[in-house]
Amino acid sequence: MYHPRKQTKRKNIITWSKVLTLDEVEILSDYLIRKADCLKGKKHLLMFDILIHTGLRANELCRLQVRHTPSVLGVDMLEVYRGKNQKDRTISISSRLADAIINYIAKHRSNTMPRHLRRSDVNQLVFYNERCKPYTPNVLYLLFRKAGENAGIPKRIHPHMFRHTFAVQALRSGVDIYTLQELLGHGDILTTTQYLRFMNTQQKELGSKLDFPIGQWRFT
Repeated sequence: MYHPRKQTKRKNIITWSKVLTLDEVEILSDYLIRKADCLKGKKHLLMFDILIHTGLRANELCRLQVRHTPSVLGVDMLEVYRGKNQKDRTISISSRLADAIINYIAKHRSNTMPRHLRRSDVNQLVFYNERCKPYTPNVLYLLFRKAGENAGIPKRIHPHMFRHTFAVQALRSGVDIYTLQELLGHGDILTTTQYLRFMNTQQKELGSKLDFPIGQWRFT
Protein backbone atom coordinates (compact mmCIF):
# COMPACT_ATOMS: atom_id res chain seq x y z
CA MET A 1 0.00 0.00 0.00
CA TYR A 2 1.29 3.44 -0.93
CA HIS A 3 1.97 5.77 1.99
CA PRO A 4 2.53 9.42 0.97
CA ARG A 5 5.41 11.16 2.68
CA LYS A 6 4.46 13.44 5.52
CA GLN A 7 4.60 17.01 4.30
CA THR A 8 6.00 19.85 6.39
CA LYS A 9 3.32 22.39 7.13
CA ARG A 10 3.85 25.70 5.40
CA LYS A 11 3.66 27.62 8.66
CA ASN A 12 6.60 25.56 10.01
CA ILE A 13 8.88 26.40 7.09
CA ILE A 14 11.29 29.18 8.01
CA THR A 15 11.63 31.72 5.20
CA TRP A 16 13.26 35.14 4.84
CA SER A 17 9.91 36.78 5.58
CA LYS A 18 10.07 35.27 9.09
CA VAL A 19 13.56 36.57 9.92
CA LEU A 20 14.56 40.14 10.71
CA THR A 21 17.62 41.66 9.12
CA LEU A 22 20.09 43.42 11.39
CA ASP A 23 18.87 46.74 9.97
CA GLU A 24 15.29 45.85 10.94
CA VAL A 25 16.42 44.79 14.41
CA GLU A 26 18.13 48.16 14.81
CA ILE A 27 15.06 50.06 13.59
CA LEU A 28 12.78 48.24 16.01
CA SER A 29 15.29 48.60 18.84
CA ASP A 30 15.64 52.34 18.21
CA TYR A 31 11.86 52.73 18.29
CA LEU A 32 11.56 50.84 21.59
CA ILE A 33 14.43 52.85 23.08
CA ARG A 34 12.62 56.09 22.23
CA LYS A 35 9.56 54.75 24.04
CA ALA A 36 11.55 53.67 27.10
CA ASP A 37 11.02 56.95 28.98
CA CYS A 38 8.32 55.32 31.16
CA LEU A 39 8.01 52.05 33.06
CA LYS A 40 5.92 50.39 30.35
CA GLY A 41 8.44 51.37 27.70
CA LYS A 42 11.38 50.10 29.78
CA LYS A 43 9.61 46.79 30.27
CA HIS A 44 8.79 46.34 26.58
CA LEU A 45 12.37 47.15 25.61
CA LEU A 46 13.73 44.57 28.05
CA MET A 47 11.28 41.93 26.84
CA PHE A 48 12.42 42.53 23.27
CA ASP A 49 16.07 42.45 24.38
CA ILE A 50 15.55 39.06 26.03
CA LEU A 51 13.66 37.53 23.11
CA ILE A 52 16.12 38.68 20.44
CA HIS A 53 19.20 37.58 22.41
CA THR A 54 18.01 34.26 23.85
CA GLY A 55 15.58 32.72 21.37
CA LEU A 56 12.96 32.22 24.07
CA ARG A 57 9.49 31.32 22.89
CA ALA A 58 6.79 33.86 23.72
CA ASN A 59 5.12 31.58 26.25
CA GLU A 60 8.50 30.90 27.88
CA LEU A 61 9.05 34.61 28.40
CA CYS A 62 5.53 34.96 29.81
CA ARG A 63 6.27 32.19 32.34
CA LEU A 64 9.79 33.35 33.25
CA GLN A 65 10.17 33.48 37.03
CA VAL A 66 12.66 35.48 39.10
CA ARG A 67 14.36 32.29 40.31
CA HIS A 68 15.32 31.48 36.74
CA THR A 69 17.17 34.78 36.17
CA PRO A 70 20.63 36.09 37.14
CA SER A 71 19.03 37.84 40.11
CA VAL A 72 18.85 34.47 41.86
CA LEU A 73 21.15 32.23 39.83
CA GLY A 74 24.12 34.52 40.40
CA VAL A 75 25.49 33.77 36.93
CA ASP A 76 24.80 35.22 33.48
CA MET A 77 22.21 32.61 32.61
CA LEU A 78 18.49 32.17 32.09
CA GLU A 79 16.82 28.89 32.92
CA VAL A 80 13.80 27.65 31.00
CA TYR A 81 11.72 25.40 33.23
CA ARG A 82 9.42 22.98 31.45
CA GLY A 83 9.56 24.53 28.01
CA LYS A 84 8.04 22.88 24.96
CA ASN A 85 7.60 19.12 25.48
CA GLN A 86 8.40 19.71 29.19
CA LYS A 87 12.11 20.19 28.41
CA ASP A 88 14.36 22.23 30.70
CA ARG A 89 17.33 24.14 29.33
CA THR A 90 19.86 26.81 30.28
CA ILE A 91 20.75 29.77 28.07
CA SER A 92 23.91 31.84 28.43
CA ILE A 93 23.41 35.61 28.17
CA SER A 94 25.74 38.60 28.08
CA SER A 95 26.69 40.47 31.25
CA ARG A 96 24.95 43.52 29.75
CA LEU A 97 21.63 41.69 29.43
CA ALA A 98 22.07 40.08 32.85
CA ASP A 99 22.59 43.51 34.42
CA ALA A 100 19.52 44.86 32.63
CA ILE A 101 17.37 42.03 34.02
CA ILE A 102 18.77 42.41 37.53
CA ASN A 103 18.19 46.17 37.50
CA TYR A 104 14.62 45.81 36.23
CA ILE A 105 13.74 43.26 38.90
CA ALA A 106 15.35 45.36 41.66
CA LYS A 107 14.03 48.79 40.64
CA HIS A 108 10.90 48.50 38.52
CA ARG A 109 9.23 45.09 38.69
CA SER A 110 7.54 45.66 42.07
CA ASN A 111 5.56 48.56 40.59
CA THR A 112 3.90 46.21 38.09
CA MET A 113 2.91 43.35 40.42
CA PRO A 114 -0.53 42.62 41.90
CA ARG A 115 -0.77 43.97 45.43
CA HIS A 116 -1.61 40.58 46.94
CA LEU A 117 1.71 39.05 45.86
CA ARG A 118 4.88 39.15 47.92
CA ARG A 119 7.54 41.06 46.00
CA SER A 120 10.28 38.96 47.58
CA ASP A 121 8.82 35.64 46.33
CA VAL A 122 11.30 34.41 43.72
CA ASN A 123 8.69 31.95 42.40
CA GLN A 124 6.66 34.83 40.99
CA LEU A 125 6.85 36.01 37.39
CA VAL A 126 9.28 38.61 36.12
CA PHE A 127 6.83 40.45 33.88
CA TYR A 128 3.28 41.67 34.50
CA ASN A 129 1.18 43.75 32.12
CA GLU A 130 -0.41 47.15 32.73
CA ARG A 131 -3.29 45.47 34.56
CA CYS A 132 -0.86 43.70 36.93
CA LYS A 133 -1.66 40.36 35.30
CA PRO A 134 0.64 37.81 33.62
CA TYR A 135 1.36 38.34 29.95
CA THR A 136 0.03 35.91 27.33
CA PRO A 137 1.61 35.09 23.96
CA ASN A 138 -1.32 36.79 22.21
CA VAL A 139 -0.70 40.02 24.09
CA LEU A 140 3.00 39.90 23.15
CA TYR A 141 2.01 39.27 19.53
CA LEU A 142 -0.18 42.38 19.45
CA LEU A 143 2.39 44.45 21.34
CA PHE A 144 5.25 43.77 18.94
CA ARG A 145 3.09 43.83 15.82
CA LYS A 146 2.05 47.37 16.72
CA ALA A 147 5.64 48.30 17.56
CA GLY A 148 6.80 47.02 14.18
CA GLU A 149 4.12 48.99 12.36
CA ASN A 150 4.93 52.17 14.28
CA ALA A 151 8.63 51.67 13.60
CA GLY A 152 7.90 51.49 9.87
CA ILE A 153 8.97 47.88 9.29
CA PRO A 154 6.99 46.40 6.38
CA LYS A 155 7.11 42.84 7.74
CA ARG A 156 4.35 41.69 10.08
CA ILE A 157 6.31 41.48 13.31
CA HIS A 158 5.61 38.80 15.91
CA PRO A 159 7.67 37.39 18.82
CA HIS A 160 8.59 34.13 17.07
CA MET A 161 10.46 36.17 14.45
CA PHE A 162 12.86 37.17 17.22
CA ARG A 163 13.52 33.48 17.90
CA HIS A 164 14.27 32.84 14.22
CA THR A 165 16.49 35.92 14.07
CA PHE A 166 18.39 34.81 17.17
CA ALA A 167 19.04 31.40 15.60
CA VAL A 168 20.33 32.87 12.33
CA GLN A 169 22.61 35.37 14.08
CA ALA A 170 23.90 32.70 16.46
CA LEU A 171 25.00 30.56 13.52
CA ARG A 172 26.57 33.55 11.79
CA SER A 173 28.46 34.29 15.02
CA GLY A 174 30.01 30.82 15.03
CA VAL A 175 27.67 28.85 17.30
CA ASP A 176 27.60 25.24 16.12
CA ILE A 177 24.35 23.60 15.12
CA TYR A 178 24.23 21.21 18.11
CA THR A 179 24.74 23.99 20.63
CA LEU A 180 22.02 25.97 18.87
CA GLN A 181 19.72 22.97 19.14
CA GLU A 182 20.23 22.99 22.91
CA LEU A 183 19.74 26.76 23.17
CA LEU A 184 16.46 26.61 21.27
CA GLY A 185 15.24 23.46 22.99
CA HIS A 186 14.62 21.53 19.77
CA GLY A 187 13.97 17.83 20.19
CA ASP A 188 14.91 17.09 16.57
CA ILE A 189 18.14 18.38 15.02
CA LEU A 190 16.35 18.57 11.64
CA THR A 191 14.27 21.44 13.00
CA THR A 192 17.46 23.33 13.83
CA THR A 193 19.16 22.64 10.49
CA GLN A 194 16.47 24.69 8.73
CA TYR A 195 18.46 27.76 9.76
CA LEU A 196 21.51 26.64 7.76
CA ARG A 197 19.86 27.92 4.58
CA PHE A 198 20.47 31.46 5.82
CA MET A 199 24.22 30.89 5.99
CA ASN A 200 24.84 31.27 2.25
CA THR A 201 26.94 34.43 2.16
CA GLN A 202 27.09 34.28 -1.64
CA GLN A 203 23.38 34.87 -2.22
CA LYS A 204 23.79 38.61 -2.79
CA GLU A 205 26.48 38.02 -5.40
CA LEU A 206 24.44 35.20 -6.93
CA GLY A 207 21.50 37.55 -7.48
CA SER A 208 23.70 39.85 -9.56
CA LYS A 209 24.92 36.92 -11.66
CA LEU A 210 21.36 35.84 -12.40
CA ASP A 211 20.28 39.33 -13.47
CA PHE A 212 21.13 38.93 -17.16
CA PRO A 213 20.74 42.13 -19.19
CA ILE A 214 17.52 43.03 -21.03
CA GLY A 215 18.70 46.10 -22.85
CA GLN A 216 19.08 48.99 -20.42
CA TRP A 217 15.63 48.62 -18.82
CA ARG A 218 15.02 50.47 -15.57
CA PHE A 219 11.74 51.17 -13.78
CA THR A 220 10.99 54.90 -13.78
